[in-house]
Amino acid sequence: MYLDGIEYLRNLPWTFANVFGLTPSVTYELRVDAHDNYGNLSQSDVLSVTTPAPTNSVAPTAPTNVQLGFQSGNGEAWLSWDRSTDDSDPQSLIVYEIYFNGVPNYRESIIGGNSAIAYCTEQHIGLAEVVLRAVDTSGNRSAPSSAGWVDC
Repeated sequence: MYLDGIEYLRNLPWTFANVFGLTPSVTYELRVDAHDNYGNLSQSDVLSVTTPAPTNSVAPTAPTNVQLGFQSGNGEAWLSWDRSTDDSDPQSLIVYEIYFNGVPNYRESIIGGNSAIAYCTEQHIGLAEVVLRAVDTSGNRSAPSSAGWVDC
């Protein structure tokens, strides 16, 4: 999937995708490219979408009690945490962004949960710092959680 002409997600095994990290009140253009095993390409029409305006300016609380499970390592971070709270959104609508060495890994972002398995990318080699940020429906980001470390 392409967001404003830049590849955003690749090799999705399903027919839907959540797009994270967008700014409120901004218009984005989305396009999906489908490839088969023979190299054929089919492109969707471009869809123009404007994100809603923010409804408040108060960020959710930072995720707390972030822990890396014993399974973590070899490029995987098995995370759990205590969910954040927000002044206007229920916990079920809060998005958790996962950062490796300060870079968001939007593919691994989840909505409303308190655990995830996040995978290192080619950008993360060696020991990587893992932190979470909570984001409410107005796009307000919390302070970072405490850091954990995983071998990528």
